[in-house]
Amino acid sequence: MQQQKNTFFAFKLIHKAMLAGQVIALTIFLVLTITKIQTPSFASQDRLFQLVALLFTALAFFIGHLFFKKKIAKIKESSNLSTQQVFEQYKIASLIQWALLEAAALFNGIAYFLVGNYSFIVLGGVCILFFALLGPNKTKMALQLGISPQDLEEL
Repeated sequence: MQQQKNTFFAFKLIHKAMLAGQVIALTIFLVLTITKIQTPSFASQDRLFQLVALLFTALAFFIGHLFFKKKIAKIKESSNLSTQQVFEQYKIASLIQWALLEAAALFNGIAYFLVGNYSFIVLGGVCILFFALLGPNKTKMALQLGISPQDLEEL
């Protein structure tokens, strides 16, 4: 029983670690640029980086959301899965969605570091905010999967 309780805790811990990594990375990029330790070396390519960052971020949001929704629908259709199997499938869907958002946030941080345009930090911050809102929660998981919260208590 204790092993199963640690499963959901570990899932939440993964989310928090990924979130902290993004915040730390963007903070480091900001500090290095603001303190003039690193000067943006691709400032002339600002427009190109803006276009790529917007496309990459939009695709990360869209593909992550679409994949997650499809995976949840597939989980709901599978009636022969145990609660642990449902959780594992949910975790995979979440991790993929999170990875795409994290990649977008980090890309925007790197773009800021290379170009020096604060709009990349703002866009990266939006990615981080959205990432934070996707944090694991048993009640939210029960609603998304259409199962009772009591079934998830064993996790």
